[in-house]
This record gives sequence, C-alpha cells and structure tokens, in this order.
Amino acid sequence: MFGSFFYLLRGRGLDISMEEWLTLMKALELGLHGATMKGFYHLCLAVLCKSESDYDRFQQAFLEYFKDRKFYTDSGEVRAEITDEMLDWLNHPNSVIRQRFTREDVTAEQLGLSREEIEEMLAQRLREQRGKHDGGNYWVGTRGISAFGNNGMNPRGIRVGGAGKNGTAIRVAGKRVFRDFRDDNVLDIRQFQMAFRTLRSYSAQNGAEEEFDVDRTIHDTCDKAGILQIRYRKPRRNQIKVLMLMDSGGSMARHSRLCSQLFQAASNSNRFKDLKIYYFHNCPHQHLYTHPALEEKYQKYTVDVLRQCGKDYRVILVGDAAMDPNDLTAAPQFGATRYNMGLTGKGWLDYLVARYKHIVWLNPSKPADGSSYFNGAMYSYEVIQELFPMYRLSVAGLEQAMKKLMVKD
Repeated sequence: MFGSFFYLLRGRGLDISMEEWLTLMKALELGLHGATMKGFYHLCLAVLCKSESDYDRFQQAFLEYFKDRKFYTDSGEVRAEITDEMLDWLNHPNSVIRQRFTREDVTAEQLGLSREEIEEMLAQRLREQRGKHDGGNYWVGTRGISAFGNNGMNPRGIRVGGAGKNGTAIRVAGKRVFRDFRDDNVLDIRQFQMAFRTLRSYSAQNGAEEEFDVDRTIHDTCDKAGILQIRYRKPRRNQIKVLMLMDSGGSMARHSRLCSQLFQAASNSNRFKDLKIYYFHNCPHQHLYTHPALEEKYQKYTVDVLRQCGKDYRVILVGDAAMDPNDLTAAPQFGATRYNMGLTGKGWLDYLVARYKHIVWLNPSKPADGSSYFNGAMYSYEVIQELFPMYRLSVAGLEQAMKKLMVKD
C-alpha cells in the first residue's frame, strides 16, 4: 500500500527504514488514523519523521503526492479546496473596486468569530464560490472585509494567495509552517551562539575542589621555590536554566527566518542546564504551545509551565509587540478559572515580570520605527516596552540582553 508514496518520501531526502514503513502500515490497519486524511497526515508525521528538521520535506512530499486526489467529507461530499483558478483570481485582483473599506467597517460580530468558525465558513465559501471578487464582505477575495483572501481590512482572517498587508491573519492557507526548522537551512547562527556563551558567567562554582587548577599550581609552586604545590578548584558547572517564549504567526511571519536563527542557536547550545521553549500568539494567555503551529494538540496550560519553571529561570520573550489592544485588555470570556486566573493579556505579562527577576524581551522589529506597526499596535508596543527591558533581535541586541540577564540577584 502506498508504495509510490514511500519511494517519493525517500527521494525527497527522508531517511525512512522499512521497519518504520511497516509500523505505519500496521498503524493504518489498526485504524489509528481515524479514517481521515488529516489523521493519516499526522500519523505519518509521528511515525516517519525523526525530528522537526524532517517536517518540511515531509509536508512538501505529502502535498505533491496527494495534490490531485479528491477527498471526501463524512457525508460523502467532495471536500472544498483552494483551486489554481481561485489563486489566480486572488493573485491578480482588479485595479478598480466598487467600494473601499477601512478597519472600522469590520463588524463586532466578525471580530468575535472563533478560529474554528472562520475555518468552517471558509470551507462553505469554497464550495459555493464560482467567480472572482474584489472588495466585499462575504466571498473569498481581495481588499474587502471578509475573513478570507488577502490585502483586506479584517484583522481576524485567513490569508489566501497574494501578500500580507497588516500581518494579522490567524492562518495563511498553504503556508509551509516548517520551512525554517529544516536542518539544511543555511544560516549563520555562530554569532547568536557566541552571544549565548556569555550566560556561562552564571555557572556557580559548587561542590568539592576536584578539578586540577593549572594556574594556581604553577603560581604556588613558584612561591615555594620550585617545591611542587598541587592545587585544585571547584569545577564550573553550568547552572543556567532558561525559559524562552516566542511569538508565532500573524505579524511575526515576516521575521520567521530571524527567529529560526535564534531557535537553532538556542536549541544547539550546550550552555544551559535546562532550556524550555514554548510559543504563543501576540501575547501569552491561558495556553502556551510546544510547537509554532499553535494547534490545540500542542497546548499546555501556562500556569503548569510556570509551575515547572521556578523563579531561578532566566526568561526570554521574543515578539514584535504588535497586536490589537484587545489582546492586552480583554478579560477571559467565561470568567476566572484556576487556569486563566481571570487575567488579561497585560495581567499575564505583569505576572511574568513579578515572578521572574531576570527577564528580557527581544523584538525583531525596529523599536524606533513606529511606521512598522499597524493602527493601534503602537499602544501594545509602548505597554510592553514599559514592562520589559526590550532589545532588538540582532547579534548586538542579544548580547545586550544576555548582559542584562547576567545581573546578579
């Protein structure tokens, strides 16, 4: 079964053994994919990919193999898909539209839709739509206020085709979300790794004097006119524990390459006793995620993560601090629980600052360039800049941030 798929995966550079392939076949036989294409995709990902560096190769090969196949819903209907014809409409919009929209035209009802509702509505539009649309509030199109298309004014939509405008889309259809985690991504991360080395200054000298000290041995032997004086010292053990929280998606998409450099430098560094990396969107709230895709299956309760990371952790947040003010000010929809503690986004940031003495914010955008922030996002930037020591995500900025983290208690 799927013999040609196996050879395609091997041909695209995935090192898949026959044992792993037979494991996949056995899992299919047991129905572990749930009889769905999505389930099959995730099952393949779990069985055939050895690390996140394989994800992009697998994703591209999977799309190549299944792109011309038809998929069906539970009711037997052909599932709606984004066709090449529709992408052509979206990539080549009309120069003249009947009505121009602003962000104020987006209704509160549109802004209140959940991600699941938006995804369901997109599937419905794809089944219904038969033509090109530019400017509007319903169809998949361009420069309108519907939640689907590109270059529109709805901050909570799914970008389809074209280029982003405000960087606020909750998802980009067809986006290669794993591209920047490939191990063949040619990046000069050496300078980032050098900056992380400064954290070694945190290493406490604990334990017995059991490491041979060459310098003291020579010095004391000379003082004793050549009579050998062997000296030992306490070994330098790395005691640094780091919690890194990275913004993913939306306006951060344009910085994915730079964040990939930071991710690789931190992951490959042996400078830490412990390193934990989690992801959030815009601002930490009730959930953090173990994967930049920010899907429900990767959720962890923030309170549980912080409970595992004691106050001795050094915390590094990475994000452009550009978001709708509601991300900072809106209270939990269903009131306070033990997991959300009734906190707004700003409340979670205050909690982090109060809990951790050593905390910094790395910003991939130029902080001084307010033009890179859309509408009310300058408010969020100013709020976060007041809360955190903020540094540019560059080699120089990272070095400055590490020095800030090195300040003694």
